[in-house]
Amino acid sequence: MPRVSIECPPPYTLEDILKIIANAASYGIFIEVKTRDEKCAVDVYGLEHFEAEASKKESFGDFFHPIISTILTSGARLLLAMAETWLEQHGGYYAFCDTDSMAVSPFNWKKLQQFFEPLNPFKEGDFLKLEKENRAENGKLRELWCYGISAKRYVLYYSDDDEEPVPVKWSSHGLGHLLHDNEKEWERKLWTNIAQYALGRISKEELLAPYATEYAVAKLSLTKPRAHTLRRMLF
Repeated sequence: MPRVSIECPPPYTLEDILKIIANAASYGIFIEVKTRDEKCAVDVYGLEHFEAEASKKESFGDFFHPIISTILTSGARLLLAMAETWLEQHGGYYAFCDTDSMAVSPFNWKKLQQFFEPLNPFKEGDFLKLEKENRAENGKLRELWCYGISAKRYVLYYSDDDEEPVPVKWSSHGLGHLLHDNEKEWERKLWTNIAQYALGRISKEELLAPYATEYAVAKLSLTKPRAHTLRRMLF
């Protein structure tokens, strides 16, 4: 059998690529809808029912199965709701949660992990995994702090005494579309400064100063004639 290699151009890692493949194969194929430019009559159902003409026609993918696809996502939401309820019942809290993860109070994580263990279908490993960011370089658990601005804007960091906060996990929501020479490094530095400001160690002026002479630049994809027309109107 020929050897197969996978190239991982930056900023993608092998972990990112494998995650995309797994998501596409276990979820994406069941919710795939193909779209093509073709006028067609449609029935619209809402508070009222009416007929209209659409400019695009949708057809189901080869493995389209709405029941399987919706159960996959709703199952993850159910697990998060169960974790939230358990924490409320046991005097705990959570800082934030995402599609398949939750940052919980440190004195509750072990018991919460044990609570979900009967659901574990695997022979090895925990059903609820403790993320690597919780451990220091020596493997020991470290105390993490969270500063959250909104549901999708947060940073987890640790700080030794009065030293500068060290972000270990942060959200790229609202930042990921911006281009920069070193994407992760500038995001890390930005969240470091935000945490410094939240702790009262720097002023708002000091927070904004490093970015006063920079531009927010993002990609603009022009893939269709209509998009090229829009480009001429913009520029």
